[in-house]
Amino acid sequence: RDAAESAHAASERRLREAQRVAHVGNWETDFTTGAMMWSDEIYRILELDPAMPPSNEAVIARMHPEDRETLTAAYAQRLRDHAPLELVGRLELDDGRTKWVRTRLETERDVDGTAMRGYGTLQDVTDLKSAEDALSRTEHLYRRLFMANPHPMWVYDLDTLRFLAVNDAAVDHYGYTREEFMARTLRDIRPPRELPRLLASTAQHRGSIAVPEVWQHLKKDGTVIEVEITANPLEFAGRSGALVHANDVTARRRAEQEVREYTARVEVAMLGTITAATRMVEMRDPYTAGHQQRVGELAAAIGSELRLAAEHCQALRLSGFLHDVGKIAVPAEILAKPGKLLDTEFAMIKLHAEKGFEILKDCELAWPVAEVARQHHERIDGSGYPHGRRGDEIILEARIVAIADVVESMSSSRPYRPSLGIEAALAEIDGGAGRLYDRAAAAACLRLFRHGYTLPPS
Repeated sequence: RDAAESAHAASERRLREAQRVAHVGNWETDFTTGAMMWSDEIYRILELDPAMPPSNEAVIARMHPEDRETLTAAYAQRLRDHAPLELVGRLELDDGRTKWVRTRLETERDVDGTAMRGYGTLQDVTDLKSAEDALSRTEHLYRRLFMANPHPMWVYDLDTLRFLAVNDAAVDHYGYTREEFMARTLRDIRPPRELPRLLASTAQHRGSIAVPEVWQHLKKDGTVIEVEITANPLEFAGRSGALVHANDVTARRRAEQEVREYTARVEVAMLGTITAATRMVEMRDPYTAGHQQRVGELAAAIGSELRLAAEHCQALRLSGFLHDVGKIAVPAEILAKPGKLLDTEFAMIKLHAEKGFEILKDCELAWPVAEVARQHHERIDGSGYPHGRRGDEIILEARIVAIADVVESMSSSRPYRPSLGIEAALAEIDGGAGRLYDRAAAAACLRLFRHGYTLPPS
């Protein structure tokens, strides 16, 4: 008997501890005698003295004035029909604090259906209610942000592609009413040619497009627009969906295309000017006719081998076309002299790098062609001219053009010597890599020729 009583006491203790942790108390009423029982947690929730006998009046007194009528009416109805009941309401405590509680009520009947006992639970749900209210406020805020966003936004079902929600901007921009949108799927706002891409994308990404993608969309009136799309998966109304942000970039892309076309026309005109400038140099030095063009083409090929962007390779090409423009300031008889140059004559030749910079420095070009003209005779170890720059002090474009210049010069005939041949030129680059010439650019140049590259004809 002692063991049974001890076990029962331990069970009662564990029940009290569980109720305290869960903030749930239990109660019961014997309808035949009117006797009532509250657990300790009931007293704690109601913040009443445990010495106070349990009573309905004490509970009613704790009800918040604004909830009292509704709660007592529901409880009275329950006493009449003894149906199971769940209520949520507020308590008002002595110090003015408010608690939210949830109570559940059940009835035990005898074999004749007579109500014998009522029992149930009372739970403090204040924290849960606060969290629910905070979540509701957050959801309301995000819905307002969604609806007020100036860009079209929508939520769609990942499985059916049907629209689940659209904001006002989507309605205004695409021309559909909200009801028309909700009766459609993503397929209905895509031109037929975009459907295979749409189905492949939704299957692959499942609503996740972190990096903006440009798609073609159809407005209600049939207008095709270009739209930049980002999307993020989310749960919406119990469905797996995705939130999409759409930015109409039709006008921007049209403007970009116009800029590209204008730039292309400017480049054509500029190339004409550059060609005229190189021909002026070549007219004074016929032995190097075509030298600058060949250097430009080889420099661009080296840039491509280095995986530089197409715009960068074009900059290398134009820089090569202009790298010797400073020779226009060197007397023609020195440029075409068939024998060995005197020191004073070679000093004049070396001036062409700085003169080229002076000629080009005020040209409003997007590329560093003036610096390439000045630096293309500099060397990695500082042994070059005109300023003895070293390593990264020499811009990359000049390091690449320097290699192209050496290869073209050595493999072509000059007034003072015949061609040394392409093999000798490549051996010079190979032997000077890392010391005279940029190592990566030198390796790229050697790969080009190993893979069959040839200089354009003179």
